[in-house]
Amino acid sequence: MKKLNNENAYAILEAGKTYKFAGYSWTACEVDSKRQVAVIQSHGVTHGAWPGFKMEQFGNGDCYSKSIDGQDISGYDDRMQLLYDAIKDAEDKSVPYGKGLYLVSKEKAGFTEWSGPCSGNYWQALKAAAENTRSFRSFNKYAWLGTVNGSNYAWYVDSNGGVCNDYSQSYDFVVAPAFNLNLSKVEVAGDEIVIKENDHIDLSENRPNSDPYRSIWEYGLDITGGDGKTIHLGSDMLSQVLTAFYEDIGRRSVASYTRRQFTAEQYINVCRAVSGYMESHSEIEYQILEGVLGTGFEKEENWVVKTMSTADGKSWIMEQPEKFSSGQEIWNKIKRLVLADQSDKEVAEVRYNKDACEAMVIYPDKTFCKFFAEKTDTPETLPMEGNTGEKQKAATLKLGKTYRLAGYNWTACELINNGKTAVIQSHVVTHGEWPGFKMAKFGGEINTNFAVDIDGHNISAYDNKMQSLYDAIKDVEDKSAPYGEGLYLISKEKAGFTEWDQPVSGDYWQALKKAAGNASSFGCPSYCAWLGAVGGSDGAWYVSSNGNVYNYYQDSDCVVAPAYNLDLSKVEVVGDEIIIKDICNSNQRKITTDKQKSMAKIEKQRENARKLNELVCHLAKLLESDDKRYSFEFAAGGTMEIFDKIDKIGYAVHIEPIEYDADGNATNL
Repeated sequence: MKKLNNENAYAILEAGKTYKFAGYSWTACEVDSKRQVAVIQSHGVTHGAWPGFKMEQFGNGDCYSKSIDGQDISGYDDRMQLLYDAIKDAEDKSVPYGKGLYLVSKEKAGFTEWSGPCSGNYWQALKAAAENTRSFRSFNKYAWLGTVNGSNYAWYVDSNGGVCNDYSQSYDFVVAPAFNLNLSKVEVAGDEIVIKENDHIDLSENRPNSDPYRSIWEYGLDITGGDGKTIHLGSDMLSQVLTAFYEDIGRRSVASYTRRQFTAEQYINVCRAVSGYMESHSEIEYQILEGVLGTGFEKEENWVVKTMSTADGKSWIMEQPEKFSSGQEIWNKIKRLVLADQSDKEVAEVRYNKDACEAMVIYPDKTFCKFFAEKTDTPETLPMEGNTGEKQKAATLKLGKTYRLAGYNWTACELINNGKTAVIQSHVVTHGEWPGFKMAKFGGEINTNFAVDIDGHNISAYDNKMQSLYDAIKDVEDKSAPYGEGLYLISKEKAGFTEWDQPVSGDYWQALKKAAGNASSFGCPSYCAWLGAVGGSDGAWYVSSNGNVYNYYQDSDCVVAPAYNLDLSKVEVVGDEIIIKDICNSNQRKITTDKQKSMAKIEKQRENARKLNELVCHLAKLLESDDKRYSFEFAAGGTMEIFDKIDKIGYAVHIEPIEYDADGNATNL
C-alpha cells in the first residue's frame, strides 16, 4: 500500500519530478509551498492542429494571429474535456497566469534562440511529450506551445529539445497542457497525485483501511443494481471487466471490415489504437486497423479441403467445393470429416497434425484416408462492365490525363519506345520514410541514411501495400524501358525542378503535387511526396502540396508515389480505367482492389447495424414500459440481457436479420 504524505494539510511535490495524475504523466515545474500551489506540465494528452487554429473561440479552423498561452483549451476535444472534468475540483483559480488546461509560452519553455535547446522543467516535460508522440497517434515529434508566430505559424518544442516555429498551425502535433494544482486539495501516494474526497465519506467497512481516497485501481468499484443491492468489484475483477469491454469494442471495429477472428490481445490493441482518434472516420479507422492487424487484415482466407485415399494400392484426390475463412474453421471441418469416416469402418489408428492442417485415418489393412486443406490465393475479379464495342484493340493513353489502374489513380506522363510504352505516375500508394532510408537494399540496413540517388530503382518491396500493387500489375510492365524498374521514384529533374523552393511544371509534377495534397486520406501527416533524389547525407527531395520542390530529413513521414512503365500492348482502356488483358480468357476482367470491396462491405454492415440498433432500442423501451416481471438490463450490438424478477433468471437474447439462400429459404433459423 502506497503511503500518503498527508501529515501536512497540503500535498508536497518535488519540482522537476514526474507524477501520475488522472491517468497522465505530469512534471511539477513550479512549486509554491507557501501559497500551496504547483504548476504541473503534462507529457501529452491528445494531438491535432494548434488550438489557436482549431478551437471555435480562436481561429475556428483557420489561422489565428494571437498567442493563446495561459488561455483555457479544456474544450479542445473529448479527451481534453474528460481530463479537465476529472481534475477541475483541484484547480487553483487564483493563480495570475493560466486557466483550466492551457499551453505555456515559449519564454516559459526556456526559449533562448531559434531551434536551440533550452532548459528548465517545462522544457524537459514538453521534450518528453514530443518524444511520446507515437503513443498519442501523432506522426510528428513536436509539442505545441501557446505562442503564435506571424499569422500562419506557431511555436513548438521538438523531440530533440529545439524550440522552433516553421510549421503551419494546421499541422498535427502533440497537445500537452499545463495545469495550476491546488496542493491543499490533493494528496500524494508514492508517485501518484490523488484528489481528496470532499465529503469525507467513511468507506472503511468496504476497504481494508480508512485512507481518505484511493483510486479504483487500488480499491475497486461499488456498483448498485436495479434491486438496490451493492456489489463490490475488486481491482482485479474491475480490470477483467474493462479488458473484456476493450476487447468487445475492438471486436466490433474489426467486424465492420471482416469476419476473420483475431486474438483477444489484438482486439484490445485495436480498441486502444482507434480510441487515439477521437474524431476518426472510416478511412482513418481502416488505416489504424491495418497498422495493428497488418496489411490485408480484412481479407478472408480461402481454403479448399482435399481427400486422398488409398485402396488396392491406388490413390486419388477429391476436392470438396466448400471454402473457409480461417484456419480454425477449416481445422474443425477436417475433424468432422475424420469422425464421419470412422462411423462405419473399423479403424486401426488416427493421426492428427493441426499445424499442417491434416488428419489421417489408418485402417487395419494398412490403407488410409487422409484429409487435408490447402489455402488458395486466387484473386477475386469482377466481370468488366460496359459495352464490349467500346473496348479498344490497343490501349491509347492521353498524356496529362488521369486513369485508374489496380485501384489507384495514375497520370500518363510520357510515351517511350515509339509510343508502345507509357510512363504513368501514381497519385499516392503508401507513406513513410524515404525508401533509400527505410529499405535495406539501399541503406545496407533498415532506417539508415543513404547518400546516393535511388531514382529509377525498384521499390516494390517498400511495404505490403506497394508489394501487393506490383504483384497485381507486374505482368504488364515494360522491362525493356531504359529508365525505371518495377515501381520506382523519379528524379527531381523529371519532376521539372529548376530551383529550390519553387513551383515547377509538367505532368510528373502535377501528379506528384496531387499525391502530396492527398496525404491526409492515406494517413500521412506531411503534405509532401518523395522524389528519388538524395539531398546531402541525411536528406531527400520532395514535391509539396503547394507544388514547391524541397529537400527534408530522410526519416520524415511523407507520401510514397511511384511511377511505372506500362506496356500498352497488354492493357485496354474502358473510359478512364486501364484494364489488364486476361491472357487465359478472352473475357476481360476488371481488377478490383481489396480496399474498394471492403469499403462497400463496410457501408452495408453499418446500415445493417443501424437497423439492428433501432430494433433493440424499440424492444428495450417496450420492456421498460411494463417491467413488472421482466426488466431490460443491458444491450450491446444485437445481444440483450433481460432479467426475470420472479424466477430470478437472466436471459441473453441474440437478434440478427434472417438470411436467405438463392431459393428463398432461411439459412439461419
